Amino acid sequence: MTAHALPQAALEALAVDAKIGVLATVDDEGRPHVSLITSLEGRDPATLMFGQFCEGWSKSLVRRNPRTAWLIMDKTRGVWRGTATWRQARTTGPEIDTYNRKPLFRYNSYFGIHTVHLLDVAGAAVHEVVGLAPLLAGGVTARASALLKRRGPGAALKPWAEDHVNALSTVKFLAFVRPDGYPHLVPAVAAATPDGRRVTVADAAHRAELREIPSGASVALLAVSQKLESVHLRGPWTPRAALGPLARGEIVVDQVYNSMPPKQGVIWPEVPLTAVRDFG
Repeated sequence: MTAHALPQAALEALAVDAKIGVLATVDDEGRPHVSLITSLEGRDPATLMFGQFCEGWSKSLVRRNPRTAWLIMDKTRGVWRGTATWRQARTTGPEIDTYNRKPLFRYNSYFGIHTVHLLDVAGAAVHEVVGLAPLLAGGVTARASALLKRRGPGAALKPWAEDHVNALSTVKFLAFVRPDGYPHLVPAVAAATPDGRRVTVADAAHRAELREIPSGASVALLAVSQKLESVHLRGPWTPRAALGPLARGEIVVDQVYNSMPPKQGVIWPEVPLTAVRDFG
């Protein structure tokens, strides 16, 4: 057992299929990226694993920078989170067989798990239950700020994505990169956008963590609905004056990433369409 072995309660929570799993990685420029990884599980107390069935950024980023942060959330808003270091990817073996026996993949005609990624537990797993009262307080504060401005011509988020981020029922996860190079995940933050370009973040439960983020640091926000629809955005962080017990900050969006299958990739800034003229 390692010094930071996963406790039995964390392994049991990771083994449940009906959960939200999130993995934060770091790109080549040292910026955070957050992915929805519902297949995240504990193989043993020292090892995490997740199955890959689509080609999102996180699967390539971990191969170049193995430092990650992980998080799971269950139906009761119970959260386990920590850090891990990517070790290897396997395309054969018992882990592949285990995943593909699960009902979600065993009876799916379109995709199955083709790769399993193994990660060594790097930090102590922390458990908490996200309180409903601070979550609602932050949501109302963030939503109130979103009413102050109307959608402008420089909006990065499309109307669907703007409504998705602003929905109180959407769960948001924020990530930034710590001085040691590992990403840090903050669960269930409250966020809303007033104009499709700026995102206000307000949180009572994790104000100390939000106050650790340096001004100008790149942060990433993943918004996930109950249907597991998601959108990922990123931009520099600007701390704002706290309102009572709430920590507040603002993200000026400089990138929007579609994190859902079948085609993941950057959707803003938009790539101009060009006519195909060479059919050779």
